[in-house]
Amino acid sequence: MPPRLATFLAHLAAEKALKGALIARGIAIRKIHDLVELQSSLTSADAEFVSSADVDVLVPWSIAGRYPADVGDADRETALSTVEAASRIVEGLALRILGAD
Repeated sequence: MPPRLATFLAHLAAEKALKGALIARGIAIRKIHDLVELQSSLTSADAEFVSSADVDVLVPWSIAGRYPADVGDADRETALSTVEAASRIVEGLALRILGAD
């Protein structure tokens, strides 16, 4: 898989996990791709499971994944770090939401 595609898909996975957590809590969401805004909409208990550092790693790749001319190509190391960040967000929220109550 091309590294740029991996970074884009990692961003999407984190975005869907954040949106899923918000929906599970009955919190209305707008049609956005902004991980920082989605993270800030989480309940305080859920927010503990999402690292701002992980969100920061993923933020640049929403647009870059769609429009490659805007940002240089990702390398393998960058792709791995974004996939790892997304995995921590997805797993953390899944454990929190599915294990809660």
